[in-house]
Amino acid sequence: MKYIYRYDGQSPTGMVTVEVDDDYTLKAGEATELPAGYTPYKLVDGKLTASTKEESDAFYRKQNGNSVITAPQITPTQQMMAVFTKQMSTLSGQVTALEQTVAVQNKQIAALKGGK
Repeated sequence: MKYIYRYDGQSPTGMVTVEVDDDYTLKAGEATELPAGYTPYKLVDGKLTASTKEESDAFYRKQNGNSVITAPQITPTQQMMAVFTKQMSTLSGQVTALEQTVAVQNKQIAALKGGK
């Protein structure tokens, strides 16, 4: 299993995180990494795209009754967490594959011992 980012116009950030199978093929509006920039994310030519600071400020002002609340920017910590999540997903898949290989090899060894 792995995690991807999918555009969602109903989400306050413009995207959601979704767990998918390792062999999942990305569709329009999906990405394995978040684009750098500001929220909300938007869909541009089928690609998940970050807002500019100006677009983000305008969006959040509209959402907050014209108050001067600015959008949160993705922090380096959040970016690293996304990278670590992706790495953990990859490693989990590799561990599963290794466990299956060991199980097959154990069956082969048992069959060879039983055949003597």
